[in-house]
Amino acid sequence: MEKDTLTIGGQNFEIIRKKIKQIDLKFYPENPRIYSLVFNEDESPDQYDIETKLINTEHVKQLSQSIKANGGLIDSILIRSGDNVVIEGNCRLAAYRLLAKKDAIKWGEIKCKILPHDIDDNSIFKLLGQYHIIGRKDWAPFEQAGYLWRRKQKYGIDESNMGTEMGIAISRIKRLISIYQFMSEKKDLNSQNWSYYEEYFKSATLKKIRKTLPELDDAIVRKIKSGEFTKSNTDIRNLSKIANLSGKDGKQLTKKFIKGEQTLDELLAIAKYKGADNSLLKSLNSFRVLIHGTEIKKTLQNMTIPQLNAAEYDLKKIEKQTKKLLKQLEKEKQINKKGNTNICEGKEKVGEKEIVSISADLIPQFSNFYNGSYNLVNLIYNDNKKGLSFDEIGKSFLGKNKSHAALKKYGENHAKFAELLKFVKINSESPRKVYITDLGIFFIKSSETEQKNILLEQLQKMALIKDLRNQNLSNFDLLNYLKQYLADSTAKRRYSNIKQIIKLLADNSILNFKKIYNKL
Repeated sequence: MEKDTLTIGGQNFEIIRKKIKQIDLKFYPENPRIYSLVFNEDESPDQYDIETKLINTEHVKQLSQSIKANGGLIDSILIRSGDNVVIEGNCRLAAYRLLAKKDAIKWGEIKCKILPHDIDDNSIFKLLGQYHIIGRKDWAPFEQAGYLWRRKQKYGIDESNMGTEMGIAISRIKRLISIYQFMSEKKDLNSQNWSYYEEYFKSATLKKIRKTLPELDDAIVRKIKSGEFTKSNTDIRNLSKIANLSGKDGKQLTKKFIKGEQTLDELLAIAKYKGADNSLLKSLNSFRVLIHGTEIKKTLQNMTIPQLNAAEYDLKKIEKQTKKLLKQLEKEKQINKKGNTNICEGKEKVGEKEIVSISADLIPQFSNFYNGSYNLVNLIYNDNKKGLSFDEIGKSFLGKNKSHAALKKYGENHAKFAELLKFVKINSESPRKVYITDLGIFFIKSSETEQKNILLEQLQKMALIKDLRNQNLSNFDLLNYLKQYLADSTAKRRYSNIKQIIKLLADNSILNFKKIYNKL
């Protein structure tokens, strides 16, 4: 038996080193790792519950093999005399219990450092913080938060004192405690869900909208508990994108999320369509918030004459450029209403026209226009993100009475048409599968009128349609035009497809497509 001294929070405690029968020791329920693993809101765990849970963890199983290979412990466990509670080393005790199931004699005793029986709980918590937050830092954030929360709740230690004691930023301590407090109030102390709540509290956008939509909290908890959220960072960040839409859109879509009227993916697709991922809109929104804030007025009041002159110069330049941009914006809106857009891969402008690169794969081929647009997108959407092969798409539309080659070709042609419309994406790996895009989801969830407008818009964005709009109609021949890019037989097969698209655009008075259709 050896004696030593342990300093905790400036106070010295005498400890004794010796081996003790592991069967006589008790787990410490208040240890944050145990607490997070076995604590139940309704009742405290007993010793059997704690041991069972611990020995079934992968950590303890690996630890037992390490101890066995070493022939015993390297670091003694720390216990309190009198009740023999293990203050530090509960996983090591569990590893010994696991080893003892096969060899009770060899693993019957364990090396211990024994603290006095009258050591107070606050000193014990200080010690655990020194070991796991300041020293080894091996506690997960949830365990750290539980430790800090209980120190505040049970022992009345405030954040500033804990920060000074452990050398941790007070803001971090407050954040961890507030998240744990929220989880406790919502009766969800599942450590696996910590990352969802941490991301939820991290978002400045969601923090702001929670003030006007407090019911968002319960909706978040409900979806986390039910397992509806599968990727903590991605799911919460996507919700933040939705809520951050400018104007009333963000709040309206968040309300739909709360009420469960649409899924997160559906709402995200709508948000992206409205500009959630548009960097220009984000910059403009940030600038608008900046110039409307009270801080800018205070800053102006404290600026020198040269600084005010510089600010005036920049603001006048911004005003001048803003007027130009507003004119261009209005022009683009009018152009889009008429059906003329400037979005295409590999384009360059020449005056009011665009030079567009055309290749065979940019010329659609389909047997049924609606199967390649409305019906296919709906089919992929209902597939629940698994993705469909060309064969499966062919079978869905034609049944099983066609040959494998025919089914595959039918599915491929209609999937490629839908991909040109940006409603689906085809992966490049084998086997090739078709997945719905955010625009596809938005298209499916839109009204019939909105679907028609979106379809017309996407048709006009196709490179082929853009190039057709630039053609000289005096001697235009669609078949000869197609033969520039396709074999004669293929051009003849696709002629009817392109004619159908041109007719649809002409029937909806899209620019000069009525003139083009009349030339066919």
